[in-house]
Amino acid sequence: MTPRQVSLIRQSFSHLVQLEAQVASIFYAKLFRLDPSLRPLFKGDMTEQGRKLMKVLGVVVASADRLDDVIPTVRGLGKRHVGYGVTEAHYQTVGQALIATLQEGLGEMFTDELREAWTLVYVTLSNAMIDAARVHLHAQQMERKMERQAASIHETVAHADQAERTDRTGRVMLWSIVAAATVAVFLAKYLATLH
Repeated sequence: MTPRQVSLIRQSFSHLVQLEAQVASIFYAKLFRLDPSLRPLFKGDMTEQGRKLMKVLGVVVASADRLDDVIPTVRGLGKRHVGYGVTEAHYQTVGQALIATLQEGLGEMFTDELREAWTLVYVTLSNAMIDAARVHLHAQQMERKMERQAASIHETVAHADQAERTDRTGRVMLWSIVAAATVAVFLAKYLATLH
């Protein structure tokens, strides 16, 4: 972001923060109008949710000149939002609601240049969230796959033991495979926590 874009964002937010409750209310009204299916994702008190929104926007605005510093936190948000049921398509809807809210809240102050600055911030941060969500989802899929494979191996070993068709060496080999699969599952879980 250019210093001018940072300045524009900060000036516009200082105006919006004075109207915190109205801005949050406008945002959620626009969001739910654009996509009513998002409403069930917000289970708590919407006034409190609005405060959280403005707080997050405040952090973003304060960090506008160094967005790279907030990317790790934003990636964590993206990972957590997977658990709330947020999909990639929702990010576009949120972006549309945000820009429309800024336009309504700022009126004539919302110039094309300001729209471009806010869009840049939103796209940068939402892309980081989307990327983190993708990594998290992939790790979850790998974990489930490894768990299924381990269960299958455990089942195979159990059947072999029941039928007593394997000799001692075969059982040791099978249990070694089970142990390796179990280690792989735990490794996948550990790697998933790193993202």
